[in-house]
Amino acid sequence: MQAGRDDLDVQLAGLPVAGLRGLAAALPDEVLARLTLTVMRELRRRLGPGGARDGKPPATALSRAAQQLVAELAEPGEDSEF
Repeated sequence: MQAGRDDLDVQLAGLPVAGLRGLAAALPDEVLARLTLTVMRELRRRLGPGGARDGKPPATALSRAAQQLVAELAEPGEDSEF
């Protein structure tokens, strides 16, 4: 099943922000809710103690994304780039 994941990683890595927005907008609420919780748990795992991949410290991009997420949730209605 690793080959399927590698293919998906390549497809998502090349997806521009507008493409990600389109993907999220097209998802039904239930699916978006599950995806959101899954992504948040993975983000928390990677940023937590011992959660980094390959024994490396958490990626700066993940730390920035987590900080931006907290800021955007504190001020609903703001639509900014990530």
